[in-house]
Amino acid sequence: MTFENNEILDVPAMCNVFRQLRSFEKLESLNFRCNKNFSDEIVAALAEGINLKKELRTVDLGENNISDKGIQILGEALRTHVRLHMLFLDSNAITANGAEGLSECLKNK
Repeated sequence: MTFENNEILDVPAMCNVFRQLRSFEKLESLNFRCNKNFSDEIVAALAEGINLKKELRTVDLGENNISDKGIQILGEALRTHVRLHMLFLDSNAITANGAEGLSECLKNK
């Protein structure tokens, strides 16, 4: 699924879309690169939508200004995704603390 280079104007509607990802039968790749207004609220909805999607292999969230709080939420959702091979988070607002927290979530992969 690809959703890139957009300006998110209706955050609640985008959250609903991301929550509906849980109903997709097979979801192996997500490309949500370079979106404006990609807030922690949206990351939380995305995390909720992919929480049980164990077949995910690639997630690209680069250039979304994701914060440490958002990355922690995402890390918790990806904790049990043993098939995840690539996670792109370049050009976000993740500090060393956020990276360390993500590392802890993904440690046992």
